[in-house]
Amino acid sequence: FLQDPGFERLMQRADPWSEAGLQPQFPADAIPVPLDQPLFHLAMATDWQQAQAAGSYRISTRGMDLEQVGFIHCSWPEQLADTHRRFYADLDPDAVLLLDINPAQLDAPLRADASPTGELFPHLYGPLPLQAVTRVGSLNQAEETKVRQASQTRARRLGEMSGSQHGINDIEKVLSGLMSTT
Repeated sequence: FLQDPGFERLMQRADPWSEAGLQPQFPADAIPVPLDQPLFHLAMATDWQQAQAAGSYRISTRGMDLEQVGFIHCSWPEQLADTHRRFYADLDPDAVLLLDINPAQLDAPLRADASPTGELFPHLYGPLPLQAVTRVGSLNQAEETKVRQASQTRARRLGEMSGSQHGINDIEKVLSGLMSTT
């Protein structure tokens, strides 16, 4: 089975931004995405308007669609600011929308894949159904609240894993300090 082309494809890692090819479906370092945590996608306002007319959203990221990339880029709350800065900072703030996604309402596979730097990002391997989008707003309005909520939730989970309320409080203090410096 080691010689099978399917195995080789599964084990390879690819950067969707490189000219070498598309991101392979479900690479070996992908992990499942929890369905109880909200996901987000930054969308061009014009793309969202077209999706509403078409019945589903099929844009992977700025300037690239689902068919070109093979998945739709999503983010966890703490990744939104960097994603916006890297890909959308040159646009008028009204041109970029923040889509809140309920992962439990998705029909297509959802996986967290490692970027070339090793950071995991959630990817939707199919169209985004409009009914899975629970809120549409601007990044500026929602970013701070969502990052704080997500950080607190993750802090609680880390504290619960350590079995200590003291650990939860310590983690929340560190995260609160990080938020105040950004």
